[in-house]
Amino acid sequence: MKVSQLQLVQFRLYSRLDVSFSDGFSVFFGPNGAGKTTILEALYFLMTLKSFRSSRNTDLIGTPYTECGLSAKFEDPSIHAQIELKTRGQKKELDGKAIRKTLDFCKHFSVVALCPEHQGILSGAPEERRKYLDRVLFSQEAPYLNKAQRYRKALKHKQALLREDLSFEAYKDQVSPWNQEILALGQEMRRARRQMIDTLTPRFKKHHGVLFEKDEVNLSYECSTTPLEEELQERGRQEYFAKRVLFGPHRDDVLISLRGRKAAEIASQGERASLLLSLKLSEIELAEEGMRSKPILLLDDLGATLDMGRRERLLDFLKTGSHQTLITTTEPSLVEVLRGMGSQVLEPQKTSLEEGISIARWLPA
Repeated sequence: MKVSQLQLVQFRLYSRLDVSFSDGFSVFFGPNGAGKTTILEALYFLMTLKSFRSSRNTDLIGTPYTECGLSAKFEDPSIHAQIELKTRGQKKELDGKAIRKTLDFCKHFSVVALCPEHQGILSGAPEERRKYLDRVLFSQEAPYLNKAQRYRKALKHKQALLREDLSFEAYKDQVSPWNQEILALGQEMRRARRQMIDTLTPRFKKHHGVLFEKDEVNLSYECSTTPLEEELQERGRQEYFAKRVLFGPHRDDVLISLRGRKAAEIASQGERASLLLSLKLSEIELAEEGMRSKPILLLDDLGATLDMGRRERLLDFLKTGSHQTLITTTEPSLVEVLRGMGSQVLEPQKTSLEEGISIARWLPA
């Protein structure tokens, strides 16, 4: 899969942006604040309907506007994706046809991103690791998205009941159907997550061992040893008095270990970079197997994300494939290395005013 053109309207700092990409490496080189990351974020959003920088879609709409637009053309001429994002809702189109369901839109695309925000997968709260695992699952197992959405809906209803001033008996009666939904979907989600961890782990170990250190690494899915059905049936009083949902896969975690210990506790900055990149390389491998095509790779602030040695190993790996790769950096030395690999280097040009619209462009340097 390869993208050829991207157009943004009223997206973050861009009143309008037009940019074209090469088939191989495209490097966006410029100072901080030039809008490099925004280009990668926009493409990622267009393909996944999620931002890697913000949990609120309204953050993507530029000030002082109430809507923004994204449009992209791909190597496959039948795929022309457009999104109109408003403060309330969004409209999606593929090749001029309206698409309502997220799955029907996203199934056409394959993308893997590596950015500084992903450090939270290693050092952040369990929610960051759950989100990562669920994103990988959605890309590989389409029905998982529907299960996760229904599970969150059931949790929301249960949490609303816990906030009400109900007697315990009244609460038990009203929460019963939501507990049944949480049990059925929760068991399915845990099964899928464990299976994905089993799929990722050998790939994770392989990439870490080949490209980086030989230290022992591992992934494991961490959840309560008490069956969920038992927790929901016998510990409902705990949730009732706590006024929050205490049991279920929304409380689980993914343990990333190094030398037999929790990586977040002992890994150096460089080791964390190796672990994160090994995860991402495993994700790339899965995407290629699942889509039977190579995903687009987005590498944001590559100079800050990886040190020189790890960057060289990553670039050596990427040279052996034919992934379309979009890179942002502020480092002139890295730009020269990438230019020597035949990369297209783009720099911001002065914005032009056409029909009253300020148009920004990134052009070959």
